[in-house]
Amino acid sequence: MRRMFWGIGLSGLLILGSAGAAQTQVQYGKVPDWVLPPPVATEGLAPDGAPLRIVYSDTQVRVGPKGVETFSGYRMKILSPEALALGSVRATWNTSAGGVTVHYLRIIREGKGINVLDHTKFEVIRRESDLEYAVLNGQLTAILQIPGVRVGDEIEFAATARYQDPTLGDHNFGVAQLPPAGLPGAFRIRLNWPAAKSLEWRATKDVGTLTPIATNQHRELVYELRDPKSAITTDGAPARVNLRRMIEFSDFKSWSEISRRLWPLFDKASVLKPDSPIRDEAQRIGAVSGDPLARVVAALQLVQERIRYVYVGLDAGNYTPTPADESWDRRYGDCKAKTALLLGIFRELGIPGEAVLVNTKGGDGTDERLPSPAQFDHVLVRVSVAGKTYWLDGSRLGDKSLALVPPPVFRWALPLRSGGAELERVAADVPHVARSIEVLDIDAGEGFDAKAKVTVRRVIRGDEASQLRTRLLALSQEDASRAIQSLWRGSWIEPETATWRYSEAGAAVEVRVEGKAKLDWEGDDDSGRGVDIPGAGFTPPGEYHRSTEQDQDAPWSTDYPAYRCWATAVRLPPANDKWRWDYLAGPVNIRLGGVAYWRVSDLRDGVVRTVMSKRYMAPEISAAEAEDFNKRLPGFNNKVSRVFQVKPADLSEPPNRSLSPLFDAATDWTSISAPCSAPDVDGPALQANPSVPVPAPTEGLPSASADQEVDANLTARQVIMASCRKLADPGSSPFPFPAGQTTLVCNCAADRLELSERVQKVVRATRDRSPLADSDRMYFLSKIASASLSCLGENLDKIAESASALAQPGMALWLDSLNASVPATWVDTGGTGTPKILIPTSEEASRGKRGCLKPDYPAIAVRNDTTGATTIGLLVEADGRVSATRILHGSGETASHKLLDATAAAYISACEFRPGTIKGVPVRSWAKIQYVWKLQ
Repeated sequence: MRRMFWGIGLSGLLILGSAGAAQTQVQYGKVPDWVLPPPVATEGLAPDGAPLRIVYSDTQVRVGPKGVETFSGYRMKILSPEALALGSVRATWNTSAGGVTVHYLRIIREGKGINVLDHTKFEVIRRESDLEYAVLNGQLTAILQIPGVRVGDEIEFAATARYQDPTLGDHNFGVAQLPPAGLPGAFRIRLNWPAAKSLEWRATKDVGTLTPIATNQHRELVYELRDPKSAITTDGAPARVNLRRMIEFSDFKSWSEISRRLWPLFDKASVLKPDSPIRDEAQRIGAVSGDPLARVVAALQLVQERIRYVYVGLDAGNYTPTPADESWDRRYGDCKAKTALLLGIFRELGIPGEAVLVNTKGGDGTDERLPSPAQFDHVLVRVSVAGKTYWLDGSRLGDKSLALVPPPVFRWALPLRSGGAELERVAADVPHVARSIEVLDIDAGEGFDAKAKVTVRRVIRGDEASQLRTRLLALSQEDASRAIQSLWRGSWIEPETATWRYSEAGAAVEVRVEGKAKLDWEGDDDSGRGVDIPGAGFTPPGEYHRSTEQDQDAPWSTDYPAYRCWATAVRLPPANDKWRWDYLAGPVNIRLGGVAYWRVSDLRDGVVRTVMSKRYMAPEISAAEAEDFNKRLPGFNNKVSRVFQVKPADLSEPPNRSLSPLFDAATDWTSISAPCSAPDVDGPALQANPSVPVPAPTEGLPSASADQEVDANLTARQVIMASCRKLADPGSSPFPFPAGQTTLVCNCAADRLELSERVQKVVRATRDRSPLADSDRMYFLSKIASASLSCLGENLDKIAESASALAQPGMALWLDSLNASVPATWVDTGGTGTPKILIPTSEEASRGKRGCLKPDYPAIAVRNDTTGATTIGLLVEADGRVSATRILHGSGETASHKLLDATAAAYISACEFRPGTIKGVPVRSWAKIQYVWKLQ
């Protein structure tokens, strides 16, 4: 489906019509009686250096029983050679539209008029316009080259186009708009229609108040600007915000009326003949699989691959689809034809589907416009399978899987139904598959002075991939290799070979280039070497700012649904006794300004790897979100990722920051499960590759919000203090510290905690939001709890071994809170399997499962020879996590006994459990455990 329009350009008149008696030649005639004389010229001067000066531009539209007549007239003065192109006047029209009538074309030179049409006529070029773009629209083009035109001449031209859509000829709709630029001259729009006709019109807000006037049994609007200044538009705003100087009209009463009017056309076109070969194709699809989803994919592939796309706008073809059987016979069709064919196949397969009108440019603000078919330029099929909606576009290529269908860019859709349907908002779906992936494999293992071997793989999906594949298929293997290599010549890579392949499963083109490159190593043998990691750092986005004259409350558009991914692997020169390797590429998992930024990294076996992605989550962000973005932008991690040498003494442990390599040479980057996982809208990542860890706020440890990053410069003491304070928080801890004791106790714990290799590992992970195994998290929290409670016990020993100390504000409350009772629902019922502490199998142990750590005996309790038994009640979730802890029976009444109870609660609440079950199904349930404190 293609929208018909008309307008004025520097090269002359462009008129597109779509109905009426066939006209194959330009007609000539007088100006219609209903047309008003041109507007009076203004006194405004053209800017210095301007190529032309518009004297007037006049658009007059008359709605009548035979459709719409549009009179267009202009007068322009040529001020420099750059505007001599005005001497080429062109007219384009549809042969079934009735055509165009030229009224005059003249040159005004030194105050005298020269009638160009006395000696020169328009010559028709007998070819389809846009034929090279697979368009059959029945349009003819006529051109006239004005002889003798020169600088200083004025060209005055007028013509009228007749428009009556062959499908919707009893309806009238259209748009007229003046240029938003500030130009000297007179500019006018006039809309005229019969007083008896019900016609709605609407103008953009900047037009101001217009009042229709009555004239000769007609009504009309006149909008005129004289030497207008530029219309103030809003930078970066969605299209709907920047509509200016526009008037639209329509006699459709509702969107539902349009839906109801167009539905029979597609319903009829989708009906298959009794002996239709398409029925055989549908039966074949049905025999292959009974899965509705598989059938939908097969039908879509059939239409995409067996019917080539050619737009057909001949005769009544602008809104009327070609019958499905006719499209199948000639093996080509446009979006309307392919939609009808797809609907016909779905009907045979028993799959409900419907045609929907959309706008491929987004259609932003369609709901604010008058109901008009011209708001749409495309039609496709919508189906719902297993509760999920799919938008199927038969005019695309390469949709081998519904997972590969890109999210819709259109904001509104109009379903076509027998009873009519209203306009529907289309929710912006998060893009799930990267449309562009670039993978760098750099082998620098031969040393710092040698050139590194480099392999670049670039994966492309979507329409760009289809176009690239078509171009490469037209070349020989050698020529394709040369063409690909040329893209990298002059870059940091010296290409030597190039190949390409197309992945049917991934519907992607992968281009592969191999060559060499000299890495920019810095440093020397004495100070250590380092290099920036290519493709591993985000370019910081710019701030959102507008000039004060613009609308500060308007939203901002984004590049949705763009989704790019980068991966880099660098094989490093061998480490030695003097130098080891470390790197800086902090994990990123943030959403900022409607964009999700994600990065993970890893260093193992002499290879540093990084994967990062940038994914636009929504078509626009609000002004408030933009303001928040500006405030947070200074904290954006735009540091260049880097790998560098360090002294062995400065490397406490191998810096492996993931559970397994992020990717390797065998990774298929054309697969939809390529490890480009990025954060989803509400936090959880799309984990296509389970081996790739997802950086996320570490539970129980200090973390940033979902949209912020932890300060990479935090010291180990700061991380420990923050973790200790979190344990002391009454809202998140089973053993909150007494009031006023937090800072004292946590400072003591930070001083006392031994910075073992494992503790340092957790500190680094917390600082840069790196992935962290549950066992390491449990170990770290238990150590902090042990140190904190030991310090707390010493503090209690100093002040709390007397009844008066226990009565201090906050202290008694804390001690008593440890004996809170468990709800009655904790008792096992109905055959619930009781949760048990996990005793890991060898396989579970290999995955880091450790079950439970033995509590440290508090030093103050040892000194006081304190023993006893603590009974703990724990609420165990279905996944084995402990979500609540209660001390059912304490070990004694002294402060040292209370400390034993709190220590037991701290350690046991960090244990891993096998959950309780009902009929073998894990469920949330309570468990009771007793821990006996004995001194040997």
